[in-house]
Amino acid sequence: MELYIRGAEPSDAPAIIKLLRQLQAESTTFEVVENLDTLIPEQLSMSLAEIQISTDALILVVVNEQNDFYGILTALPNSTALHQTEIGVAILQKIQGMGLGQALMENLLDWFVEYSSSQQLFLTVQIQNKRARHLYEKMNFKYIERSNQKTMHAQGVLVETIDMILEEKDL
Repeated sequence: MELYIRGAEPSDAPAIIKLLRQLQAESTTFEVVENLDTLIPEQLSMSLAEIQISTDALILVVVNEQNDFYGILTALPNSTALHQTEIGVAILQKIQGMGLGQALMENLLDWFVEYSSSQQLFLTVQIQNKRARHLYEKMNFKYIERSNQKTMHAQGVLVETIDMILEEKDL
């Protein structure tokens, strides 16, 4: 099976909602802030159209030749910090370990350097998610001191998280 990474398009909205539901159901390390039960494809489609022309937001998807969706990377402006973009990455369990997370991150870093108006990339990762932490460390993300928090994951278990940041000067 060949997989491709491409920018999300407005017509992808229904498939992205389906993917997000599947990711949320199978993962304890992925969290969707938006209530997926109330998110309608038309809303997401309009947002995707805006993101396509934006310099401070990016959504990438992993698809096969039949346009089935297997993963997503979101990079959206952080509403609490100016010139900071918050990222999230999720890959379906059945294809994890194939290097897609790293490929998505490499595409993100290219966008960050070449096109983005953002000055920092920001993410929150669960301490227990060693695979993701290793990837982010490899991409030069740095831990933010004293940012540890305890939060409930999707199945209601308390987990510890830490924030990480990457500044353009660190690339």
